[in-house]
Amino acid sequence: LRRLLYPSRGAPRAARRLAAKITRPLRLLRAHGVVQKIPKTHRYKLTPKGHLLTAALFAARHATLSQLIGHAA
Repeated sequence: LRRLLYPSRGAPRAARRLAAKITRPLRLLRAHGVVQKIPKTHRYKLTPKGHLLTAALFAARHATLSQLIGHAA
């Protein structure tokens, strides 16, 4: 993830700092049950709650304000 989000190569100290920048949000997503670590790998997958949340976020992002207000009522 670090290479995808921060493609510039820097000093080892800066690389550790960037790795920490990614670790904290991953830990938060795991704590909220949005992602789940695949055992014995460096991979994560979305949980059913994560799929529902991302679908809702994409729908809200692409909806107009009048559509959002109409669905809220």
